[in-house]
Amino acid sequence: MKKIAFITNGQARYLTHEWLHGYRRYISDHHSDIDLYIFHCFGNFSQDQSYNIGEYNIFRLPRLSDFDGILLDLALISDHELKEEIIIRARRASVPVISLLDKIPDLYFSGIDDYHATCSLVEHLIAEHGCTKLNYVGGIIGNYENQQRFLAYRDTLSKHGIPFDPNRIYEHNYEVETGLRAFAAFQDKELLPDAFVCANDNIAAGVCLAAQEAGFSVPDNFLVTGFDNVSISQAASPSITTINQPKYQLGYMACELLIEKLHTPGVKPRQVLLNTELIIRESTQK
Repeated sequence: MKKIAFITNGQARYLTHEWLHGYRRYISDHHSDIDLYIFHCFGNFSQDQSYNIGEYNIFRLPRLSDFDGILLDLALISDHELKEEIIIRARRASVPVISLLDKIPDLYFSGIDDYHATCSLVEHLIAEHGCTKLNYVGGIIGNYENQQRFLAYRDTLSKHGIPFDPNRIYEHNYEVETGLRAFAAFQDKELLPDAFVCANDNIAAGVCLAAQEAGFSVPDNFLVTGFDNVSISQAASPSITTINQPKYQLGYMACELLIEKLHTPGVKPRQVLLNTELIIRESTQK
């Protein structure tokens, strides 16, 4: 019986349960004898840092060298020192380590190409809708996914000769409140755009809600895009144009990489990028 530790964080992470479905399907398909031990917390849920420290202590509970492999989901941890501590502990365990979504040097990686996926969103807004004023509303500063999505936004503007304006950037976290705050901040600065490029669907839903509360209409006054294709993107009014990432398959592939590493310990760590899909919905349909 192999024992795998899964370290994950996020009070509203719509992806985590899909990864677990992928893990279970892999185990079923391959009749693998593996137990998964989940170490999950609600760090960043509160503005009270003492609370968050208490939550994150669960990551210090397991002795990682007791496991045969480790799955890491660290994308939502904003405390860079804590994140580095977890990575160091995982490496010192001397067992295979797979990172989900967040590229970490010298570790296996199961994820997507955030950069080119976001380029397709911004390209759609510029080429199909003629947008020239685009605001970026991002998640956690320093987060790998957020960095890649921001770079794609900036580079696609440059490709089309649209000047980059740092005043049109707002970054906080991946929750609805970021969209609410961003819209208010841009409105106060009189920098409302043709389109909002949001780092995820939660943020996009917040932007749409704030716009409606301020008397505007999406998509009549602004276009809005999200990322991830989680349930809120379909339930929001209007429904949100987004990028679908293969959540279930990410968990499945992470298990495949882990088993590969267990069977061939000398192989170099490799990175697997799964395909994404641009989904057009009401928030960009005039």
